[in-house]
Amino acid sequence: TRDGEENIDLGNCLLLLSHPREIKPQKLLGPKEFECMTCNLKFSSFQALGGHRASHKKPKLYVKEQCKILMLRNKPKKHECSICGREFTLGQALGGHMKKHRIAVDQGLSSINKVVVKVPVLKRSNSKRVLCLDLNLTPLQNDLKLLFGDKAPKVDSFV
Repeated sequence: TRDGEENIDLGNCLLLLSHPREIKPQKLLGPKEFECMTCNLKFSSFQALGGHRASHKKPKLYVKEQCKILMLRNKPKKHECSICGREFTLGQALGGHMKKHRIAVDQGLSSINKVVVKVPVLKRSNSKRVLCLDLNLTPLQNDLKLLFGDKAPKVDSFV
């Protein structure tokens, strides 16, 4: 039975091989060449044309990104005065400018005979002023503590 099946299979193969293959006509779906409207290059498939068309867009986006990066790199860093808001390109120039403020404050203090204590100011990276306030004290107690320090009179908040 096995030999019989093999003989039948072999006969079928020989029969198929003896008949020439029929050539099927190609379907006419559209033009054989696809042309790029930008540069007039021709491609054999629509997919190839699509890939090529994408290449026309890439350099423009790349150039715009490069321009943005260069503009950000060339932007000089600004140093801002925390007292008057004036901007300087160099930190050293800001330091010299701050000296003017210190001289003006020192001259103002010597000409006024009031008790004025410099309020401690903490600086952050964005140059905003921050007062040292104790939230457990009343506003009056905080003012007295800032003006007189440890010598501030004791004030009872319940009187």
